[in-house]
Amino acid sequence: MIIDFDEILNDLEVKRASLLPVEELPPLDVAAVVAELPASYDLAGPCRWVADAVATLAASQHEDVNESAALALVRETAVALVARLRLLGDAPQLSPDDLSVLTEAALLEQGAIDVAKALVLRRAHPGREPIAAELRLVRRSGHVVAWNTRKIEVAIRKAFLSLGLDPEPSGRLAERVAVRARSLGIAEIPIETVQDLVQEELVLAGQMRVAERYILYRA
Repeated sequence: MIIDFDEILNDLEVKRASLLPVEELPPLDVAAVVAELPASYDLAGPCRWVADAVATLAASQHEDVNESAALALVRETAVALVARLRLLGDAPQLSPDDLSVLTEAALLEQGAIDVAKALVLRRAHPGREPIAAELRLVRRSGHVVAWNTRKIEVAIRKAFLSLGLDPEPSGRLAERVAVRARSLGIAEIPIETVQDLVQEELVLAGQMRVAERYILYRA
């Protein structure tokens, strides 16, 4: 099996962009699309999800949103979603999770796989706010200790130094890990989750060799 590092990098960037608050995404007005849909279905939510997913994908690629193309995809996906809902009978009672699954299927029907991925990632942490209290780390032993960004930096520095590389990026990478940990919306973070974040940030920074060494260090 050949590892496609470009695909890994793209997926990690989408994952990072999915943590952005909706207010920081390029705005897309889906009101006109919603108004075109049958009144028996309330699809304002799914239309908004698709629009946010398109904007998330654009943000991950540091690109502007093509508004006309984005709204066309929202419209086509909504039409496909209506067709699926009609198969379920008149005005079916569906949970948001049910609607999300049907929306993902409608996106796949349009061939919008990357947008479907972005929608799933955004739906994985809807409306989460950063934890105001101090983060805490859950060790493998189960003991809970105070969060210490400096210790994360030290671990990253060791990986750089073991390869004879300048460890200067370690501080910035450790801070990025701390920011992402806070965005998870939980106060106690398992050590395994932190290590996953470190690996992802190393890959995003293009430090593939260091990421490999960190994995060995982690093991």
